[in-house]
Amino acid sequence: VSVPSTLPIGNQNFTVEMWVKVPAVGDGGLTASAEVGRLMSTSTNGANANWAINANGQLSMEWGGELITGTIDLRDGKWHHLLFTRDKTADTYQGFLDGTLELSAASAGSDVTFDNNSLRIGSGQTSNIFHGLIDELRVWNVRKEDIPNHNPNHPPHPPPHRPHPQLTLTHPPYTPTYPP
Repeated sequence: VSVPSTLPIGNQNFTVEMWVKVPAVGDGGLTASAEVGRLMSTSTNGANANWAINANGQLSMEWGGELITGTIDLRDGKWHHLLFTRDKTADTYQGFLDGTLELSAASAGSDVTFDNNSLRIGSGQTSNIFHGLIDELRVWNVRKEDIPNHNPNHPPHPPPHRPHPQLTLTHPPYTPTYPP
């Protein structure tokens, strides 16, 4: 999926949240050496922002050229709650897996410009198609602590089985929308 307009999070605090389900190796065409793929990706003006699951099944984030990688293999056929947050004031960039801190960068990194049509969901710009399901994707232009009635340390239950996953992009701040 290509997002048809600029996503205004590249120069400020933000939170990206989603549920993902990655098949076990051997299921759904996923081989042991295959990259699971990109959850969200942009690559413009030489500055990258990528949220992915690598060939070892580990969560990875790239922001402005800095890459950090987790340790837990997500290739288990189960739903997992992911939350990524950038806090420019505290100078941190973190990733949470099922409510537990999985990734942390030493700084919030440099700003990234999102051009029109540069953001992709479920793939890179030309490859790295995601092997699995993404559901209840939410993007806020605030830190996770500033989202009302939200506790990333106790994520909601996995999404119910439904034929079509849901996507929600929320903007402006403090007005998140939730799927029905």
